[in-house]
Amino acid sequence: MKKLQQGGGPTHRLAGGSKTDRHPIYTAWAGLKQRCYNSKAQGYSHYGARGIKVCDRWLESFENFRDDMLPTWQQGLELDRTDNNGDYTLENCKWVTSSANAKNRRTKSIDQSLCSFIFKQKKTKNHSERWVFKKLFVSKEEAESFYLKIKDFL
Repeated sequence: MKKLQQGGGPTHRLAGGSKTDRHPIYTAWAGLKQRCYNSKAQGYSHYGARGIKVCDRWLESFENFRDDMLPTWQQGLELDRTDNNGDYTLENCKWVTSSANAKNRRTKSIDQSLCSFIFKQKKTKNHSERWVFKKLFVSKEEAESFYLKIKDFL
């Protein structure tokens, strides 16, 4: 596999490649941004709608993601988050085989909500296990309207 260009050229192409000849690391970076921020993307309900975000450093540029993740990347590996409720950050991401990635999936259980925006947050050193309601809105008006509908239940 050709190496990513560094400096002086488009960093998302393979060295000498065409515009459509994307490196797997670029594809992984573009995909995680879509899953977290594009409400029309496949998988958004499992990522962005649950409040999963991409760290500011990686959102800022592909080069930052490449610099952080290229040293441990190998052909055939997939990007995986260690904590499935955690964000895409250097501390929470690693490259794994597809079989290892398949084992690190959320499973439906008795303590899992049917709503993608209600989920159980694991116990941490700062708080005990708890349920979280997280819903993203496209506008302030939509958020306020939703709040007015549910405020008597809070």
